[in-house]
Amino acid sequence: MTPLQFDFFAFNEPGAACGETWPPPGFAQGAASAPDDGAPAPMLPGAHKWLCGCDPRARARRRRAYDAYLQSDKWKQRRAACIARADGRCERCGCETDRFEIHHKHYRTFGREPLKDLEALCPRCHPGADAEREEATAEANAAALDDAQFAGWLRARGIEDQDYDPRAEREEFEQWRANREETGE
Repeated sequence: MTPLQFDFFAFNEPGAACGETWPPPGFAQGAASAPDDGAPAPMLPGAHKWLCGCDPRARARRRRAYDAYLQSDKWKQRRAACIARADGRCERCGCETDRFEIHHKHYRTFGREPLKDLEALCPRCHPGADAEREEATAEANAAALDDAQFAGWLRARGIEDQDYDPRAEREEFEQWRANREETGE
C-alpha cells in the first residue's frame, strides 16, 4: 500500500491534519495489535503530533525550509516569471498593481512548482486565495484520513481489496464509527 500524501507545507493550526506522509518512515504495518471489535490499531505514541502538525519542532523545520526556499535563486526566477506573465495586473481581480504577492495554489509541488501552480496577486486578493487553499487542503487531508481509517478498518477485519462490496463495507464502517462516537469510545 502506498503511503498517503498530505500537503506537506500546509501550516494548519495544531490539531488539524497538517500534511505529512502517513504512515511515517519506520512505521511497521500491523505492529500494534488491532482491538477485537474490528477497530483499526491505535496510533503509535507520538504519531498524533507527527501526523497533525502540532509538534512545534516539526513546524519550525518546515517553516525554515519554506523561508530558505523563498530566498533561493530558483524561487526568485519563478517569481519573476510569474510577475511577467501577469503583465502588471492581479491574476484574480485584474486590478493594476506593481506590488505583487505570489500565491502557491497548493504545496504539492513546492520547490519544483510549474508556473501554472502560481498566481501573481495583489495584496487584497492574496489572503482570500490563501484561505481557499487552506480550506481545500483541509478537505483533502480529511478525505485522505477517512480513506486511511476505512482501509485500516478493512485490514483489521481481514478483508482484502478485492474480496468485499465497497458500498456495503463503507456503510458498515460508517455505522461502526457512529456507534463509537455515540458511546464515546
